Amino acid sequence: MRTYAAAPPLAIFAVGLGFGLDRIGVPRAGRWKEIYNSDARELGGSGQGNLGGVETRPIFWNGRHHSISVTLPPLGAVFFKPEAPDPGA
Repeated sequence: MRTYAAAPPLAIFAVGLGFGLDRIGVPRAGRWKEIYNSDARELGGSGQGNLGGVETRPIFWNGRHHSISVTLPPLGAVFFKPEAPDPGA
């Protein structure tokens, strides 16, 4: 997870083998929209995904106070961004 002052945060997962659930710490609470899924049916994939997005949980992970649990597609990648703008921006 990298953040830049001039850009909204993105959470990107990529997996080499298999699929399953994984968790990553994110910089703010709320809903994170799945903006890209390499395994989407529209792209010829099997449709493994996160139903358009995920909600954070107050679980400390990767040095952050909030985290998301996501379904990782086989041999694929998923990208997320916060749905709401940063209230502190």
